[in-house]
Amino acid sequence: MTNYGRRPTFNLHSTPYDPPAPTLAPVPLSAPNVAPVVADGDDDGPNSSLLPPSTANGSGNGRPARNSRAVVQAELAETISIMRDNIQSLSARGERLESLESRTENLVVAARGFRKSSNKVRNAMWWKDMKMRLIIALAVSVVVGLTILSIVQAVRHKNNQKIEQKQSNVQAKVAPQVPVAVATPAPRSPDIT
Repeated sequence: MTNYGRRPTFNLHSTPYDPPAPTLAPVPLSAPNVAPVVADGDDDGPNSSLLPPSTANGSGNGRPARNSRAVVQAELAETISIMRDNIQSLSARGERLESLESRTENLVVAARGFRKSSNKVRNAMWWKDMKMRLIIALAVSVVVGLTILSIVQAVRHKNNQKIEQKQSNVQAKVAPQVPVAVATPAPRSPDIT
């Protein structure tokens, strides 16, 4: 936990997460005996009667003791320096938050751009894969079609040969084999004219 220049406070019953105890008691601004502290150290000035009466020396004569005034001025100076440090750290924190916010916005824009480009790449790769699958499917179907066509033609040709053989066998069985006499041509007689 950052101390920011505050005096350490020791509390036996506090935990590390408790806020630090205040070092100065708050003074209400509307108190009738409170007046601004004079910075020059002169207690006879025009504002000296506005300071609270001192009870440190027990005199109660309305004049503050120099020790208590110096203590109050030291505590006031310390409080002012602490407040300045707090304001500076707060402004630095604000700048860091603004920087973080702008980086976050840039990251969101970059993420959207990445999502769009990744979707485009994914779609392009899907189409490329689909084209390849279609080409492979077409090539396989052509090969299978040609194979089936050649098998069908081979079977038809074989069946046609069997049918022709059967028909020739049937004709051979139906028509008895008759010896065919070879006709010899008759001798020619000489022509007399």
